[in-house]
Amino acid sequence: MWVVFSIVVLLLMLLSSPNGGFTVMVMTFFWVIMLFIGIFFAVIIRKYLKEGLSQVVSETNKHLLHNLIVGVQDRGQLSCHKVVIIFMYYQTHECLLEIEKQLRIANSTAKPKPILMTHDEM
Repeated sequence: MWVVFSIVVLLLMLLSSPNGGFTVMVMTFFWVIMLFIGIFFAVIIRKYLKEGLSQVVSETNKHLLHNLIVGVQDRGQLSCHKVVIIFMYYQTHECLLEIEKQLRIANSTAKPKPILMTHDEM
């Protein structure tokens, strides 16, 4: 919305000034700088939202009541307004050893360094 508004302001300045040029050029540079600042802050905010959401989901999954794991999928690629919450039912009685094995394999190749996990943490 603010990008469209700024384009309209630049066009109005271009049409309203008799000799045009310099004022429009200065405002165009100002607009480009503001656009880059806006995009930069949008990326930073999105990063913090994603990290916070990941921490919330991991804290929730630590409790694991009723054999449910909660997952979150962000469907809005450029915004965080389309979020899908996924509930997965699982039974690990028969495959607990395989899950621990897969966790150890994934953890051993983790970058920058593996996280040491006890049996209870798995």
